Amino acid sequence: MCFSAASMCSPSRASLLTARIPARIGIWHDDTESGNFSPQHSRGLPHSEITIAEILRDAGYKTGFLGKWHLGMNKCNSTDGYYLPANHGFDEVMLNVPAGNAFECDESLMFMPDGPDPQVCFLYDNSTIIQQPFDHTNLTDRLVNNAKDFIRSHQEEPFFLYMGLLQPHVSLYAGDEFWGQSRRGYYGDTINELAWSVGEIIHLLNHLDIQSKTLVWFLSDNGPSADFCIDSGDPGIFSGGKGNYYEGGVRMPSIVYWPGYIEAASVNNELLSATDILPTLTELAGATLPNITLDGESQVNALFNKGPTAHDYLIIYRNFAPQFVRHGPFKVIYALSELEDRDFYTGVCPSGHPINNTVYPLNYTMAIPPVIYNIDSDPRELFPLEWTLYSELLYNVSGVMYEHIESMELGEALLDYKDCDVNPCCNPPSCECNYFKPHIDFVCDV
Repeated sequence: MCFSAASMCSPSRASLLTARIPARIGIWHDDTESGNFSPQHSRGLPHSEITIAEILRDAGYKTGFLGKWHLGMNKCNSTDGYYLPANHGFDEVMLNVPAGNAFECDESLMFMPDGPDPQVCFLYDNSTIIQQPFDHTNLTDRLVNNAKDFIRSHQEEPFFLYMGLLQPHVSLYAGDEFWGQSRRGYYGDTINELAWSVGEIIHLLNHLDIQSKTLVWFLSDNGPSADFCIDSGDPGIFSGGKGNYYEGGVRMPSIVYWPGYIEAASVNNELLSATDILPTLTELAGATLPNITLDGESQVNALFNKGPTAHDYLIIYRNFAPQFVRHGPFKVIYALSELEDRDFYTGVCPSGHPINNTVYPLNYTMAIPPVIYNIDSDPRELFPLEWTLYSELLYNVSGVMYEHIESMELGEALLDYKDCDVNPCCNPPSCECNYFKPHIDFVCDV
């Protein structure tokens, strides 16, 4: 089982790339809830943070990025691109959406009657804006073609490709081959195209006969958003979703594929975190970890040797404070919230579709004493255990928490910085343009 470091996009992606929890990086703000970078933020992932791409690049890997970034754009003006992927260790940056695929980018007119908002929706090629607002038509196809080009170009050498697929985040979209085809509606269409895109990459690796020396790690950055109702996913047996810290908000799909090294269709129930990706890949590459505090651990033993997890305790933060600790089957929670009921979602999602782009915040109260759940037997977190019967567990977890908090150095609150002058505008004052050049793929069999 794998956990994101946060239940929102920007903080969880920053942790994935750096192996450090969001509060340590500075992706938090002086409010009750954590959030995301927007085009108006004049801060982003700090250059002082060391990413997977930088480590692997220095170890001789060619590094590539495409798709969703969501870790900051500009610092001083609307074009400096100070926080874009090219400044974080990626040799080749292809088509990318720096601010993510937002609700406001919807082209169906179902949610945006006047069409997409150009102040939010941008498509870049490397660090140059090429569409504002961007066109979803065949977008997944274009991203897959970029990925194929990168893999073909570097098949004879070590490479690292970060492919930030935009689906199934709202606004929902899919190519003509998939749109309107699923019984699950538009959300099902996006999932089907997402599955196709991953399959295309696997097929290419097999075609080039490099599958046995290429590790593929597929995962999400947070759980599905209940606030988008039928236009979002389902946490299954778990409660909650995006924006909260029930299991459904931070426990996510994680699939590791490496023929000859990982048994097909095997299931690993050890405790893993997205922060573990950097140290795990660093060990596999024979590279050196940076001499800074990391929150992730190498999980080579758990993934490839069927050994135990490197995490005896896993601490998850909400904004700048610890939210819960996982230890074995137990979840010890330090702040409680109540989920909205069915009547609430009936109001915000008439006919099942959301009326606006809102992840509705929950009200949290401190839990004194902490609340304990056994997630193995109570995955929906409905029946708290009697804490007096688990005094040893609480004692041990409290000791771990105390040591962690004492050693914790909060990064500067980067989400407090906003400046409208840094918002990209390709063609003032309309902020609308299309400089996209179609991709031509001459390889017919893959």
